[in-house]
Amino acid sequence: MEWTNDWILVARFFGAALAVGIAAFGSAYGEGYIALKASEAIARQPKASSEIVRTMLITQAVSETAGIFGLLISIILLFVAKSEGGAVFGTSLVAAGLCMGVGAIGAGIGSGQAGGAACESIGRYPKLSANVLLTTLVGQAIVQTGCIFALVVSMLLALLTKEGHNIVAVGAMVGAGWSMGFGAIGAGISTGFTAKNAVWGMSRDSSIGGVLTRTMLLGQAVAHAGAIYSLIIAFILVFSNRG
Repeated sequence: MEWTNDWILVARFFGAALAVGIAAFGSAYGEGYIALKASEAIARQPKASSEIVRTMLITQAVSETAGIFGLLISIILLFVAKSEGGAVFGTSLVAAGLCMGVGAIGAGIGSGQAGGAACESIGRYPKLSANVLLTTLVGQAIVQTGCIFALVVSMLLALLTKEGHNIVAVGAMVGAGWSMGFGAIGAGISTGFTAKNAVWGMSRDSSIGGVLTRTMLLGQAVAHAGAIYSLIIAFILVFSNRG
């Protein structure tokens, strides 16, 4: 099949749809979970409703980050990426959307787990709201790491891919998108659970907050090893097509 400009346009549209559509799933799940736990917390502790709602909105905003990344890649594919190129370039556009969309799933879900735990903890112990929120935000920030890796690879695929029709290069582009996209899922979800339980532990005993935070960060760093491996392989596959 000859990759005409029309086919490149199809690839841009399809990649944009994958990026924002799949990424929105992860963010929506996380935000909905936070709202669920906030509602339960308010029912348990109505007097702390203002603190719980504030925590809900702040942590939902962080969970939305993954969806915003998906939107960013969609905009790049629709309005910035070139409108002409060969099979390698067209495939890379679809791979960019897949990478970003799938890579955002774990970050959205993981951030939701941490935010939900924060709302629940404040519902039980309103006096600890400041410490709980700080720990949650630190944990949620680390959760986004895999999603950021996916953003970087997606931008490389969308903007720096060499033109051509080499079937080997086509496979490399698809592999790079899959490698980083799916590699980020586990890291996002697992580090979200780590942050969730650190927040819970702090709400039970605030005196060990420092130890819990350090343990959380150490555990999250190790849990991201798989995402780093995926990033390395994705870079190798993308830049193997340069030259």
